[in-house]
Amino acid sequence: MAGPPPIKSVAAHRGYILRVEWRNGSVTLLNMRPVLQSPRFAAVQDKAVWCSVVTDGYTIRWTDAEGYTYDMAEYEVNRFADGL
Repeated sequence: MAGPPPIKSVAAHRGYILRVEWRNGSVTLLNMRPVLQSPRFAAVQDKAVWCSVVTDGYTIRWTDAEGYTYDMAEYEVNRFADGL
């Protein structure tokens, strides 16, 4: 990981919309419903888990009540935003 982290902040919104603010000032709104249908992210459908979203600038992370984490790397966010 070279240079400053690309993700500045994340916020969970109603309807499983994720707001990603990038270091360059742009903002991406992602409809995460399709991602949350996968077994990997199914637990994130829980409202408390959904609202737990944080970022370290490189990864978006949700944490459940037992401490399990569900991570999405910055490159995955970009690919999802691009429709890949």
